[in-house]
Order: sequence, then structure tokens, then C-alpha cells
Amino acid sequence: MNAVIGERKIAAGGVKSGGRADVGVLSVCTTTTPAFAVHTPWPPPRQIMLLHSGVRKETVMKARWSRRLIGLLRVRLADPRFEGVTDPRRRARRWPLVTCLRAMVVAMVSGAQSFKDLENLTAEMSVAARRALGFKRRLPDTTARDRIIRLSPRDLMAALYHQVRAAFRRKALEPDKLPWGVLSMDGKATSIGAWDDEYAQKQGSLGMLRTITATLVSTAARICVGAIPIPPKTNEVGHFQSALGELLEAYRGLDLFRVVMYDAGGCSEANARYVRDQHLHYVMVLNDGQPTLFGEAKTVLGRQGVDQAARVEVDSGVRYTLWLTTEMAKFLDWTHLRVVLRVRREKLRSDGTVSSAGERYFLTSLRRDALDGLGWLRLIRSRWGVENNSHNLYDSIYKEDDRPWINADPTGALNIALLRRIAANLFILFRARTLQGESTRLTPWRDLLRRAYNALISATDAVVDGLRARQPPPSPAT
Repeated sequence: MNAVIGERKIAAGGVKSGGRADVGVLSVCTTTTPAFAVHTPWPPPRQIMLLHSGVRKETVMKARWSRRLIGLLRVRLADPRFEGVTDPRRRARRWPLVTCLRAMVVAMVSGAQSFKDLENLTAEMSVAARRALGFKRRLPDTTARDRIIRLSPRDLMAALYHQVRAAFRRKALEPDKLPWGVLSMDGKATSIGAWDDEYAQKQGSLGMLRTITATLVSTAARICVGAIPIPPKTNEVGHFQSALGELLEAYRGLDLFRVVMYDAGGCSEANARYVRDQHLHYVMVLNDGQPTLFGEAKTVLGRQGVDQAARVEVDSGVRYTLWLTTEMAKFLDWTHLRVVLRVRREKLRSDGTVSSAGERYFLTSLRRDALDGLGWLRLIRSRWGVENNSHNLYDSIYKEDDRPWINADPTGALNIALLRRIAANLFILFRARTLQGESTRLTPWRDLLRRAYNALISATDAVVDGLRARQPPPSPAT
């Protein structure tokens, strides 16, 4: 029997195609036997309709996501009120300062890690997206750098505060699973190739740009509410009160947070007393930096077994065990101290055995009955939000330590860091609030940045037509 062997192609989803010009090329094994001359079309018409319907649905979803992102940028780029940033130039030229700052934020939202990435994005951005966001042309990298290094960090810190206030006014920062707002503060250092007497401390042949990051960890959208530079002549513990005082002034009139958390680097009786003097409560990590207090805490809590624990919780393969005591209330000169906590964290294998473990102690001025066992664990676990949701995002996704944009100018490097936090806040709010209840809310950060970039370079008039530009309401008098 003579046979002619052809090719066989597979359509999307593993469906064999053939016999119809609209789904693929038919390639089969044919012979001289008449039975092979008649065959059933494949795929059946209903499967063709489902295939086309799936492609159309995916296209519609991408267009919808692009529209929502560009609409968000169009509206929320007004929140930082960049109009209040002082422009050192005498007059605006091709790129007004407000437009330049907004372009940098948009570039960071789409994953840009350098001024060159910024220039490429503004060059590749679609005409429709550029029109919707108010960008008329490509922004040269040298122009952007020259502008940013001449700005005052105080102005960009104020822009960050404006953004947070706007989010608070639209109720995007309501506490989630805790009864009140909680602020977690922690130090962060980025090495650059220069130093000065104002923002970067000289350490060997490098400059260390140090800031105290303040993250609101009690809300689903864990945004950065402050990044206060640490002067070269002091440290975290010495600058804590100034940093907290600045945040209280920036958000005066708002019930943004009632509890302040800090790592052991800021733990001192003076700092704890300062928090209480501001009518707030503190939760501080305790270690051997306070040897007498730490030794007493280990004596009281360190020997207690699981049967004496206030709460045991297992989440995502990790077991948390909580012990607490009021026996150390008003210990020594800590007259404001009420509760000492011990939390043990154990990572579990699939068979339930422990692969690694660690524990920490905490001090707090909160009353024992302020929370139940689960609430105390949630509060303590939220402490690491400043590291997991802020520092990790800046370092692993935005590559802040490896790609600081500016390496030879401390003022410019700090300004870029502040803009990066504004950009990250914008996307954190978009991810936690706008995408709430959707599967995309759990999409990895790198995928979201890539989708943002794709949306900006491919948006069409049909996607952006009808978007309205809205201005934020004026700030209330404070």
C-alpha cells in the first residue's frame, strides 16, 4: 500500500488541527484506501468557538488591566503634590519639574533600575499612554539626573507625606485584623561612592546613606509612611525620637497609628518613655543590649514549656509559640513597662519535625488584656512588615542596593530613594486595594512590573479614551 506521510500540527491546548483553514494546516497520513478519503473535521465547531472565545477573553482582560493601571497612574500621580517641590531652575523648559518627577515614578513602577531605563521607557511608551499621562516626548537620562540632584530632600519627603495623607483620606489605610494602626520602624543603609556631612556617613572608602524606614504594618497595603535620613554623627537609637517626632508632625490630625514598633537597635528606656509621652504605645525587641532586663526576661519566661504558652499557631509550615508575663511590669526604671513577651518561631518539615528554630523577646507598654493570644501573635508578626514589605521590596525587586541610580551624590541618591518609596507605595496600594479579591492580587512583584511596562508601551487609544483626570482634594487645615 502506497502512503504519503505529512506533518501534524497541534493547536493551542493540545487540540489537533486540520481540515479547516481557520485553525491550522491539515497534515495527515493518507493512503490509496478509499476509507481515508472521508474523515471528520477536527476540532469540532464548538471547540473552535471556545478556542476563539478564550483568546478574546485574554485580550479583553489585558486591555482592562492596562486601562486600570493607566487610569490609576493618571489619578494617583497627583497625590504627592509635586507642585510643591521647589524648582531650582529659573524657568521651565521642555520638561517641567512636575512632569519630570512623575515620569520617574512611572518608570520605577514599571521596573526601571537606572536613568537609562527611564529614558528608554519614555521613548518606547505608546502615543496613547504618553498622551494620557502628559508626557510629550522622550526624557533624556542626563536631564533627569541633573534635575534630581538639585532638589531638596525635604520637599520630596513632604511629597511622600502628601501621598500617605491622600490614601488615608480615601480610607485605603484602615487597620486589618488589628484594632488600631501600628507603625514599624527600622534602619536601612545603602552604600554609595560618596559621602558628606548631611546625609551619607563615611565608612572606609564608601559612603553609607542611612535612613529610618517607617512602614504602616496594620493595613493590607503596607506602605512606607516615612524615610527619615540619619545624620552621619548619630545612629538609630540616637535619632529615633527626632524621626518619630517628624512623623507625628507630618501626620498631625490623623489617627494613623497608636502603636510604634522598633528593633533592638532603637530599644532604650529614654526612647520608650518618649513614645509614651506622645500618648502612644511601644513594642520593642529586647536583646543583650539591655543586659539586666534581658536576663530577667529569660529567667521569667525562658524556662516555660509549651503547656504554659498563651498561644500556639501554625501558618504556612511555620509554628509560632507565644509566652507573655506581667511579672516584670515597671521593672527597674521602666515604669511604663507592662508586658514582656517571648515568641518562638519553628520551621516545620513535611513530616512535622522542626528544621530550624529561633526566638525573640519583646517589651511593650500595652496592657495584657489589649489583645487576645491570636492578636498578640499578629501584632508581633506584623513587626517584620518593615523588612519583608519595604526593605525586601526595595532591595530584591527594585535593586536599591545594587542599582541606586545615583552613586556619586548623596543628595541625589536620597532623592531617588524617596521617589522609589512613592512609586512602591502607589503599586502597593494598587495591588492590595484595586486588585482586591482578584487572583492578580497575589501575582509576584516582578510579573506586575513587567505587566506595567507592557501596558505602557502597548496601550492604544481604545484603552485610554474616556479616562478622567482628577485632582486630589485640598489638605485639611492642621
